Amino acid sequence: MKKVLLLLLPVVLLAYIVGCSKDHEAPTFSKFKSVTKPTNVVATYDPSTDQVNVTWNMNKMDNIIDFYITVSDSMDFNSINLLTQPIGTIDKTCSFSVKDFIPDTTKNVVLYFNISALYNSETLRNFIGPFSDTPDSALVVRK
Repeated sequence: MKKVLLLLLPVVLLAYIVGCSKDHEAPTFSKFKSVTKPTNVVATYDPSTDQVNVTWNMNKMDNIIDFYITVSDSMDFNSINLLTQPIGTIDKTCSFSVKDFIPDTTKNVVLYFNISALYNSETLRNFIGPFSDTPDSALVVRK
């Protein structure tokens, strides 16, 4: 009886390990075919309120639960970001106080804005999509 158990134990363990594996499929990018980029990002500075208003278009709104905005003082969004945060709505517009990015003592600066969509579906869980094709900039001039 002991010999039978010793022979069956490795077989049972191997079947358990193979049967419990959750990753039966190779990773694939086919899940991301429905992901689109925001387009026509437009940032405008309003000196009377010291705010930047940002608008954009999104052709396909399926499974989008929010948008992320990235603000930078450089075109190199991968290394120099002043702010990256969710907007908190699926509206395709937002406004930010310039004081959130730069101090009052800074008189002239160019801020660059980029938008990404946040997806949530069966295959994409809180997935931040790609940046918009072209960021827009706003020249902030304070007197």
